[in-house]
Amino acid sequence: MTLDDLLFTSAEMQQIGIQHLAPIVDISGHADMTERVSLFESFVAEFEPLLGHTPRWEGFCFIVRELLSRDTLRILETGTLRKVGNWAGDGCSTKIWDWIKEHKVGDIQIVSLDSDRQACAVAREECKHVWVLCKDSITYLRNITDVQLDLVYLDSYDYSPGRETNACMHQVAELASIWEQLPSGCLIASDDSHNPDQGKPALTRRLLSMLGIEPLLDSYIVVWKKP
Repeated sequence: MTLDDLLFTSAEMQQIGIQHLAPIVDISGHADMTERVSLFESFVAEFEPLLGHTPRWEGFCFIVRELLSRDTLRILETGTLRKVGNWAGDGCSTKIWDWIKEHKVGDIQIVSLDSDRQACAVAREECKHVWVLCKDSITYLRNITDVQLDLVYLDSYDYSPGRETNACMHQVAELASIWEQLPSGCLIASDDSHNPDQGKPALTRRLLSMLGIEPLLDSYIVVWKKP
């Protein structure tokens, strides 16, 4: 079964901004360059007051910059919005994907997975442009075929005292469940990196490094690209 079969049966600056804007001009070359640059500026204007003071801001700018350079978008997130306005605590990434869908012209499909029904209810209410599914991420990812994803954002298991190893193992299991289906060029991102040996992507980092894949961005959000 395909992602479309499962989910989409209906047609449905400030300094940091300048730093992340230049690569769009370098890599894209599309006729609508001015529109894409303007959209990134709009993103910065809306979200920097909410996230600019947090360690996630650099990572979100990097990801959004890259996504806006693509004509079509397929985004899959594990771990959805669970608390409104918790920008510093959770990051509220689902709100960012929702904003992209609302403002960017083109074929865009966004899926957010979570096993917590209450969190899914919050996300559905707050993120009208995101398809929120209350599913176990590992089981679900194993059953997806023929995907052409642009971003897999892994953030589904809290890295908290006493659960550190479980969080790291869970993320590796998620990535392993869908790895074969990810196309070349797909971004893989993880939240909650405290340092190379601590945080949710600690094992993911080592696994991908063994495969010769190093981060494009190594910050609180770590970003890789599948070769």
